[in-house]
Amino acid sequence: MMKKVFFLLMLLVSIQVSYSQWEPCNKGLYGGIVTCLSMSDTKMVMGTKNGVYVSSDKGESWVAKNNGLGNRDIYIILIDGNNIYAGTFGGGIYFSSNNGDIWIQKNSGLTELTITSLAIKGNYIFAGTTNNYLFYSENKGDSWISKLITTDTLGAVTAIVTKGDTIYVGLSNSGLFSSADNGDNWEPKNAGRMGDIGITSLVIRHNNIWAGTQNNLFVSIDNCANWSKKTKDASFGGLINDIAIANNNLFILRDSELKLSTDDGDTWTTINKSISKKRANKIIAIGEDIFVGTASGLYYSNNGGNNWLKSYKGLVNTSVGSLVKKGSLILAGTYGNGIFLSSNNGDSWSEKNIGFDSTSALEINKLFTDGNNIFAGTNGDGMYLSSDGGDKWIRRWKEINIEEITKGTNFQILSITSKDDIIYTGSCSGIYSSKDSGMTWSRINNGIQGDLKVRVLANNYSGLFAATDGRLYFSDDEGSNWVQKQDMTFGGGAIRSIAFSNDKMIVGTGAGMYSSIDNGTSWSYVNGKLALYCFYSILIDGNNIFAGSNNGFYLSTNGGNAWRGINTGLTNQIIYSLEISDGYLFAGTYNGGLYRAKISDLLVADGVEENNINQENYLYAFPPFPNPATKEVRSLVYWDSSRDIEQDEIGIYNIYGSKVSDRSKISFDKLSSYNGYLVWNCAGIETGAYLIVIKHGTESRTIKVMIN
Repeated sequence: MMKKVFFLLMLLVSIQVSYSQWEPCNKGLYGGIVTCLSMSDTKMVMGTKNGVYVSSDKGESWVAKNNGLGNRDIYIILIDGNNIYAGTFGGGIYFSSNNGDIWIQKNSGLTELTITSLAIKGNYIFAGTTNNYLFYSENKGDSWISKLITTDTLGAVTAIVTKGDTIYVGLSNSGLFSSADNGDNWEPKNAGRMGDIGITSLVIRHNNIWAGTQNNLFVSIDNCANWSKKTKDASFGGLINDIAIANNNLFILRDSELKLSTDDGDTWTTINKSISKKRANKIIAIGEDIFVGTASGLYYSNNGGNNWLKSYKGLVNTSVGSLVKKGSLILAGTYGNGIFLSSNNGDSWSEKNIGFDSTSALEINKLFTDGNNIFAGTNGDGMYLSSDGGDKWIRRWKEINIEEITKGTNFQILSITSKDDIIYTGSCSGIYSSKDSGMTWSRINNGIQGDLKVRVLANNYSGLFAATDGRLYFSDDEGSNWVQKQDMTFGGGAIRSIAFSNDKMIVGTGAGMYSSIDNGTSWSYVNGKLALYCFYSILIDGNNIFAGSNNGFYLSTNGGNAWRGINTGLTNQIIYSLEISDGYLFAGTYNGGLYRAKISDLLVADGVEENNINQENYLYAFPPFPNPATKEVRSLVYWDSSRDIEQDEIGIYNIYGSKVSDRSKISFDKLSSYNGYLVWNCAGIETGAYLIVIKHGTESRTIKVMIN
């Protein structure tokens, strides 16, 4: 048996080495959502929606440190000497003792796995979670003990600070509480805040406790017995995202504005006007140095906020929602960082955002080229146009008159196409057309009923197609009139992409792919076993169909009759956009940046048995989760529906080939007759690496699992 297991492992390794199709190509395409920051004397650690980054040069450059992180949605970071703790959204706590090189999950005793705050007091580590629970550990997170704070309205523990032997915790829905016995007993501390009890942040300065709330800033000078509002300006009210203190300066993030006070909050000055459109959410201040985490990356000032520099070289955490090729150029539209351009087929990128002057302008929903013009549809600032290859952008939506605005016009652009020198755009308030490159627009919604959110626009020889969340429409008269082709949601999934190949029309939906050979009158599954996935982007190149989904990349070389998922090298498998350039296929991901693969490699890989959906005795297993696991591990498995997988031979082996568990510990949570979750009850198994080996007819698969 040991030889068979070894052979399977070597086969998997050889496939990965021989066909490492996808490679990241993000040099210069920096940015992304910064969720948390922490700093020590020797390092800075940044949490994002896609993992942890560490800097040893005061933020000049960043390196991803995600080895062992089974959950990369980072909520909070705590540095304790050489140790780092990372609290995640839904994955509990991870621990590293070597600057993030290796992470180990530390969830023993945690019954709530969304970690919203972390703090340390002596030998105790405290972790705040949802549902008003505080957990503490006396052994560096090896085990945790829970303490319920209150049975009032449930919320998250948003902040933890300590003062002497007392712990203060802020709750999102129930205000502030204190405990002098490590959480055994709690006392509310909400007097004087006039019902404003939604705590967002806490900090201690000069023995005074400062509390940011969902509406204002408060201070207590008597250990939270009473509170005073620290803003004299009646217009000051707003969400306080974070508070920081350095020297005699007090900093707060109010909504997305960074404000400074040098007189204990009596007067305030806004100091981040140059980055306010980036949606600031976290702040660290040490002396004159200020770091601000935003939805677009990290910014740094070394002179108290007078000037700001980008501080996120190496951070490749962007969501690339749109890709377009123009001549030898490739443009990438990101969600929060604007537009990037490459003139060397993705080897490097440069930012091209001159002319964008608002937060929503940097949130690019759609890029489109028409002749010499490049159009950029934004998430709330209308349409922008560049006629110089993306160097400068001019807004092309402002000419809509007040009459159109009163009709409910929404400046969120979701889709763009062109036909016969007319530009068409889909918005949340329907369809518009322009015959003068976007200088003026006309609303063309005649026949569009119900939902006006037009997510997709496309055209072929016969006319225009427009897809809303529930319907598909067609126009053969330049959009003057629209006819509903079919009231369809495709099994609950709205249309997200449309592509044409000769007389065939293919749509990607939130529940798989469908095709039509009669211009959208009737439809059939492209492949029923893909129905679980949402397909955001489809490209057709000759006989090849490329498709990006929320479950990776799929390729068909025979018109959609059979598909293979090819994802080797992709660390993020939510693919929003695809584009072809000079023999490469580019894939834009969600919070994971950009990848590329040689099309020739993908076609060669089509002969590799990676996950052939139509193969006889077909068997495929997705990566297991959680991994590492402690009590239970799951893997999404597809099998040949003509065979009963519950009757298959399944065994669990250690890395030496010895069987450690039999079929009785395996169960199946079926989703259909051909797929479902394999569930292994691994409670009580010793820490180490294990192999789940499945034999299914003539096929076999090995799932590698780490037990912690």
